[in-house]
Parts: sequence; C-alpha cells; structure tokens
Amino acid sequence: MDKSQQVLPGFLNNDNGSFDSYYVSEAHRLVVQNLRRLLTDHQTDFVYLAGVSGAGKSHLLQAICEDASHQGIKAVYLPLSKLKDYVPETVLDEVREYPLVCLDDLQMIATHSEWEVALFEFFNWRMDRQMPLYFAADKPASLLDIELADLKSRLAACLSFQLTQLDDDGKAAVMQYRAMHRGMQLNDACAHFIIQRSGRNMKQLMAVLEALEQSSLVAGRKLTVPFIKSVLDW
Repeated sequence: MDKSQQVLPGFLNNDNGSFDSYYVSEAHRLVVQNLRRLLTDHQTDFVYLAGVSGAGKSHLLQAICEDASHQGIKAVYLPLSKLKDYVPETVLDEVREYPLVCLDDLQMIATHSEWEVALFEFFNWRMDRQMPLYFAADKPASLLDIELADLKSRLAACLSFQLTQLDDDGKAAVMQYRAMHRGMQLNDACAHFIIQRSGRNMKQLMAVLEALEQSSLVAGRKLTVPFIKSVLDW
C-alpha cells in the first residue's frame, strides 16, 4: 500500500468502547466524571490521559468519541501505534477539520521527528481555532521521549489525568462487568483463575474474555473453571 495515499477509512469507525461498558473503579471515578463533564459543557480543551498499558486509556478515548457522536459532534479516534509508519501530514490532514480528535498511543511517535513536527503544527492549528484535541500515552508528557521541546511543552500544558493500574480484585471486577455486557456470567473464581493463568495485562485479559465468549456461544456452555481450562488449553 502507498502510505502517502488516504489511510484512514479502516480507523474512522472502529470505536468499540463506551462509557456504559467502562467499569468505573473508585480510583478512576473522578477522571470519568470530569471527562464526561468536558463533553457535556462543550468546553474547548486539550486533554492528556496517562497510564500504563491496560489502564483503560483507549477505552475512554473511544467512549469520548461515542459520546460526542451522540451529541452530534463529529469525532475520530486514531491509534498512533497502527499509524506511525504512515506519512504524518497525510494522516493528520484527513482529520484536521473534525470537531474532536482523539490520538492514542502517543508514545509510539516519540523520537520520530517527522511525526513530532507534524503533530506540533496540527496542535497549533487546532489551538488557534479552539478545536479540542485529546491524547493518551503510557506516561506523563514530561516523561515522554519527545525530542521537539515546543511539542513537549504543549503536551505538558494539557489538562492531564492519570489512570492508575488496578489490583487483581479491580481487574476481576472489570472482567465481570465486561462479561455482563457481553451477556455472560463470570464468577469470582473464574475471573481470578484467568488473571492468575493469563497474566495481568488488561488487554490480554480482554482478549481471553473475547475468546471465551465465542467458545461459550458455540458450545452453549456457561463459564466455569473446567470449561475455561478446556477452551484455553490450560
């Protein structure tokens, strides 16, 4: 594929996160309330979400886009981890006029000078026109390996929220909440078994949950530890 050509059709409608399907832990309750308030009040903001992988940043950015859409605001979610190899000006020009843009995985373009310069110009263009821009990365802006000092300064000046890593009980609660939204029942024993056997990264846990959903539907079985063992060959 010529990466100088239009690249975004596959990303523009890939939002699969919503506020309804986001488990709001006590630690993240205030963050979610503030994010929803920003949209409801139609405030022009430059927002930065920081947190380790699996903390829920991507889900929240997608939820923001969905909420905006329900309010009649055209919004786009872009995962830079999947777009970093494209020509940055092409990517950003395609979404320049969107009233709301959410850029995920910001750490993936750090030290990529072309991306940094293009993003700085994009940031300034939107700031001049009071058009909101949301970011997410695995660490605070001050700790990102951004080499362009002016861009790093812009990012550091954003309204920032820190998402903390959940403990095992919190991860189990997230899994049970997401399972419920998928029409499944996941008891405490099953949830903690999955966490102990598959690792504690939330993206991995959600992938396991998706696999179990498919197998459960095909087999017509409820989720039990023996069934989970058989499906995942544990």
